[in-house]
Amino acid sequence: MKQLFLLSLLMTAVASCGGSNSSHGDAGAAITGNAGGRPLALVDAIFNTLVAKGLEFNGVSTTLLFPTYANACAQFTAGNAVASSGFLFVGLADVAADGTAAPITTSGSYVIFSGSVPASSRSAQAFVEYLDSSCMRSSTVPATSGTITITRVGDKLIEGSVELTFGAGEDFSGTFSSSLCDGFSPNSSAFATCN
Repeated sequence: MKQLFLLSLLMTAVASCGGSNSSHGDAGAAITGNAGGRPLALVDAIFNTLVAKGLEFNGVSTTLLFPTYANACAQFTAGNAVASSGFLFVGLADVAADGTAAPITTSGSYVIFSGSVPASSRSAQAFVEYLDSSCMRSSTVPATSGTITITRVGDKLIEGSVELTFGAGEDFSGTFSSSLCDGFSPNSSAFATCN
């Protein structure tokens, strides 16, 4: 249930005040697949590091968002939602032996877990979310297994690939270059506009 709560917030989220709200490099995604009986082609990639309410991590994690439209950081920062769009949301964390989560700092494979967050692990959670024509959440589909492979980690850029399964015959795969977006937060208030 915590995941569904997070995604409800995520799809109605915008930036809180403070900080730079722009992308810091060339971002993009070439990720395709299907979940919940619907296909998606994801074209942009943004990330931020924060305590994302609703994720199972105990502490700060790295949160990535892959939407079906370009200029995601500018859209979130301005408080805009895109009608009939879809997203892949991913939370990544380096989990210590005591279960405390921290943002990722090195390349490597982060594995989708179920149940409790495994201690001393590189762990991931992923969900696909769809918005309807009024920018309201219409469905949420959690990944059941898979791996997010990070090939490059910097303060303003994270690159890698995804191989995720959402159910029988439903999966996502592809590569991404995700730029820091201070305006992306799943913990904020509702979108101001629906485009």
